[in-house]
Amino acid sequence: MDKTKQALHIILMGQFRLRYGETAEITFDTPSHQSLLAYLVLHAGQTQKRQHLAFIFWPTSTEGQARTNLRKALYHLRHTLPHAAEFLQINRHTVTWCAEAPYTLDIADFQTAFSQAQRSTSPADRRRELALALDKYHGELLPGHYDAWVLAQRELLQQKYVSCLTQYIQLLEEAREYAAAAAAAQQLLQIDPLHEAAYRRFMRLQALSGNRAGALRTYHTCDTILQRELGVAPSTATQNAYRQLLALKSNVVNLTPARLPLVGREAELSTLHAAWRQGSRRQPQLALIRGEAGIGKTRLAEELLDWAARQGVPTPRANCYAAGGSLPYAPIADWLRAAVSTRRLNELEDRWLREVSRVVPEIIGERANLSPPGPITESWQRQHLFTALAHAMLQQSQPFILFIDDLQWCDIDTLEWLCFLLHFDARSRFLVLGTVRTEEISGGHPLITLCQDLQHSGRIIEVDLGRLNASATAVLGGHATGRPLDPAHAAQLFAETEGVPLFIVEMARAGFQFTEENDLFGPHHNPSTEIELPPKVHAVIEGRLANLSPTARELTALAATIGRTFTFELLAAASAEPETTLVRAVDELWQQRIVQEQGIEGYDFTHDKLRQVAYVSLSPARRRLLHGHIIKALEAQRAAGQEIDESQLGDHYVAIGQVQAAIASYRRAAKAAAHIYAHQEALANLNAAVMLAERIDADGSLLSSLHHEQEAVRAMI
Repeated sequence: MDKTKQALHIILMGQFRLRYGETAEITFDTPSHQSLLAYLVLHAGQTQKRQHLAFIFWPTSTEGQARTNLRKALYHLRHTLPHAAEFLQINRHTVTWCAEAPYTLDIADFQTAFSQAQRSTSPADRRRELALALDKYHGELLPGHYDAWVLAQRELLQQKYVSCLTQYIQLLEEAREYAAAAAAAQQLLQIDPLHEAAYRRFMRLQALSGNRAGALRTYHTCDTILQRELGVAPSTATQNAYRQLLALKSNVVNLTPARLPLVGREAELSTLHAAWRQGSRRQPQLALIRGEAGIGKTRLAEELLDWAARQGVPTPRANCYAAGGSLPYAPIADWLRAAVSTRRLNELEDRWLREVSRVVPEIIGERANLSPPGPITESWQRQHLFTALAHAMLQQSQPFILFIDDLQWCDIDTLEWLCFLLHFDARSRFLVLGTVRTEEISGGHPLITLCQDLQHSGRIIEVDLGRLNASATAVLGGHATGRPLDPAHAAQLFAETEGVPLFIVEMARAGFQFTEENDLFGPHHNPSTEIELPPKVHAVIEGRLANLSPTARELTALAATIGRTFTFELLAAASAEPETTLVRAVDELWQQRIVQEQGIEGYDFTHDKLRQVAYVSLSPARRRLLHGHIIKALEAQRAAGQEIDESQLGDHYVAIGQVQAAIASYRRAAKAAAHIYAHQEALANLNAAVMLAERIDADGSLLSSLHHEQEAVRAMI
């Protein structure tokens, strides 16, 4: 090929993109036109009969209509491509893409680099050539296209990429560069998240690189995905690798926590499926699942997400938290990290990528010529940030679902961006799926404004969850205990729990037996005295936590004190236990369904009530001690240059009575929030700092400075 500056540059991997010369972009919005051009290019130099092309691209149309469609598509190609005669030879019966035309093709570049790597004889040369080939693979062929020929070509190309990546991992492992090999192995799982052998290799490389906690979490992820997608447990080989990781005895059983089926929510699930069809075919939608705590909102959402994931639909997930403050745009950052690869983000224009780095700062180092963004000082810059985040999220090439749990605790900036995203591009196809506690929403809550706006534009579907009836309660109780309940005990269960799924399941998981001698409920319970948790349910959760090993109980208390999603790194830094002990304790909590994987590296409690009971059960002295350990760990992370949640750190300082340090943390949190135009969050942190300063009768200069900062932020809102 003559690769001159006036060449046609064709991108088919990861996205469809045409560029003529250095800058001129060519727009091909119609999928059939994109597919036809790609087919001709991938068969360059081969004469294609018109009849053959018409059948491939319009197989369900009549012969006459298919030929008409082809004629129109070729007309579009001729009038859209610059100097089309250089690239296309079109006559009455055939079409040919000229192999000698001045064009470049990303697939050809990848295949050439891969072939060069296979010819390399020395390990060093082979490794270098494989790295070059991997760098030229930008994603699957024509994402969003599902023609039979595309699927076949996509599979062949992906197999070559997997082969390239596997060879590269092997060379890194032979060179004992285990951390780099583990990072490459993780890319294999992005290609095929159901490939158990890839999980085992990833676990082994993580362990060899010293990241034993990461290897444990990889097993947890493997187990969860296999259960969710296929309904099966990991294989014996994978479980053996897991046992070796924990140095478990060979007779360990029940390595897979059971997941209970969805009960009594058939109509609500059908409504969510309808919302997905509307969001994926017509226009973006918000589906909101509403109900009280413990009613099963997240479980219902998971049923739709699991179904969608089995269809190949991306389902990035995020959580919001009541404790520890709220990081501006944190859910958006979680979604972007989970849904859009760094490679795909780096395909954004510099002006968008620079803005996205405010929320996902690690991408700034991926492009050498990209400078960090400056502070936001004008209102129009917030619109620019919102637009950049929308472009980044919509880099995905197929319909997707964004899930956000506990929207009632979401920061206002994320809520406003969601409204912006849902109106951003009428051609985009996605569903935002959220859960919300109705008892947490007051008249002035910003979520109400979002819902009202979306109701006017017909972009919201609300699902209200009520409590289970007696029949569904009996079914769920039977699943939880592993055997059907007799009518008397089913009636007792319904009377005690009043049909709240969380309470039904927690009672069963705590190990209570339904017998006359050991009555689950007792005769004197008075539901009218319940305030937040029924006393017996509170005792059940305490009993479940008491069944943990001493180390796991200590770790539960520490995690509950952190107050939001936690990482193994923070637990290890705040705990005096050795890593081996912590790894086994985290695994025990996961086995007992106390915690679950959350985000990229974190864990969270499977339900907020577990976290709440674990925390309130601590004595004041114990709480103060644990808050102090967490403060020390967070301060060390900040000193090491890591990004931390300063608002959360301030809350921990308040908990131990160090008000001056709390004020400093809240001020740093406000500054960080203002930097990304999250002025409501900035003001909330400054308000907290002012209240503390007034409580201790701080000197006038401090209060004056805080008031000045408040006014500056208010002026920007």
